[in-house]
Amino acid sequence: GSANGGTSFGKIAVSEERFSPALWDMEGKVKRLKSSTYGGVINAVNASGNAAGQLFAEINGGDYRTANTPVVWIDGEINELPLPDPAYAGGEANGKATGISDDGVVVGAGNGYELRWVDGAPEIITGPDDAFISTLYINAKGEIATSLSQPQGNTNLQRVARVDGTNFTVLDAPPGAESFSHYVLAL
Repeated sequence: GSANGGTSFGKIAVSEERFSPALWDMEGKVKRLKSSTYGGVINAVNASGNAAGQLFAEINGGDYRTANTPVVWIDGEINELPLPDPAYAGGEANGKATGISDDGVVVGAGNGYELRWVDGAPEIITGPDDAFISTLYINAKGEIATSLSQPQGNTNLQRVARVDGTNFTVLDAPPGAESFSHYVLAL
């Protein structure tokens, strides 16, 4: 990914078993951040250079069953984000942070929920009525958007929505496109 100011972020391989979360400046100089045994990845960076992502519990993050840990790096120091109890019986703690605003509000997912962390405390974000929500995105100002999936006949339609606390505002589709799915990929 790329953040304001030209900082690029993601992960780099440092061995066959480990990926290091990393930041690249405009000149291409890489800075590795602290992580776990198997490393991690940066998914977002704010204007202060603080980052959000996850620590890997297995090589390259494993698969959907792997217990990864959502984290933020504040001034280069790693901070694990707490998770609510799993949404399903027998669930294992698993999560990721996908975005961070300039004032430090973090969004992501964990234990079967979409989450927002304010001052490090997790808040569960649930969709309205019969809608499911997908990945939450947050911008520098703290505005959050997501895609809502709602049953429509024999299919599920995706709609882009803004999230304000627990309120969702579905954004209008272009004329004629109301019956097609729409996805938010960034905000």
